[in-house]
Amino acid sequence: MIVCSPVLLCEQYSGIKTFIKRISRYRTDDFILSKKTAKERLNMQLLRSNNWENYYTSF
Repeated sequence: MIVCSPVLLCEQYSGIKTFIKRISRYRTDDFILSKKTAKERLNMQLLRSNNWENYYTSF
């Protein structure tokens, strides 16, 4: 059986919490970036479709 001091356990716990916060922050950033790029893609598709409509109605 391994015996750890409460201070060591507390340090390990706070380190894990920091690590989890860091991971979740990166995940959130990736999610925001992917959502932003998806939104930009949608905007580009809408612009393209509007341009085609304008192109066909200009004749």
